[in-house]
Amino acid sequence: MAALPIANRLIGAKPSGVELSLIIFDLGGITEHAGVSVFPEELEVAYPVRVNHRCYRASKWDSYADWVDPECPLGFTAWNDNVDPRQVRPYPLWARAVLAHPLAYAEHRLHHFAINTRLLPLSDEIERPVPNATAPNPWGFHLTPNRAGHALDALAMATAHTPLGWPIVFIGLAFGVFVASWDLPNKRLIAPIALSSLFYGGGYLVFSVAAELRYHLWTEIAALIATALLLDDAKNLNRARLVCAFAPAGLLAMAGVFARALA
Repeated sequence: MAALPIANRLIGAKPSGVELSLIIFDLGGITEHAGVSVFPEELEVAYPVRVNHRCYRASKWDSYADWVDPECPLGFTAWNDNVDPRQVRPYPLWARAVLAHPLAYAEHRLHHFAINTRLLPLSDEIERPVPNATAPNPWGFHLTPNRAGHALDALAMATAHTPLGWPIVFIGLAFGVFVASWDLPNKRLIAPIALSSLFYGGGYLVFSVAAELRYHLWTEIAALIATALLLDDAKNLNRARLVCAFAPAGLLAMAGVFARALA
């Protein structure tokens, strides 16, 4: 728990206000589903529910960012220009909104989580699993395109359209492997890794603001490590235990396929 503040202190990191992405995104989701504005009155936006409806996207917070054109009147720029953090504290405001409209908050978070983990398909073009170009940076770092990179990128893009690229399947796999390993000799290895995958992926139910697959790399890797450790204990694996391990992932994969068939 001390690693992050120590690292921030050592490198001289300064607050950027990026934590507002979660606050604004959740306020937008609650406003959308409750039909009542929970944004600060200091924004002085006429018809905020109607304005928010034009801004809100269940998949990600970017529509409230300062790089969209036109900018959302309820987004980052408006907040920074009009809301005094000494008068309106973001987290207490967020907590009051959640407590006042718990069902709207739950609907917003569940819908986003289903898109984020690919239980539901993205409504727009699929997010790239990994970037295929170097982002602008002040250090002169860049990736040189080559055949291996293009091949891996093509494979990642193809996989993202299948259950092998859906984080919800790996969350289900981690849960199944954890349960199946309950009384195995190497459960002390399997259980913490499976739980790490499960809780890391499940944490996006509350904290996610975007739907890029790169956020789920550890969710997927840890689930696969736990699965490999489970299968390594072959002498203790019977049919019932294997069904227990893989049934949740299989059911979630079928649910995702069904959702896409209906889309």
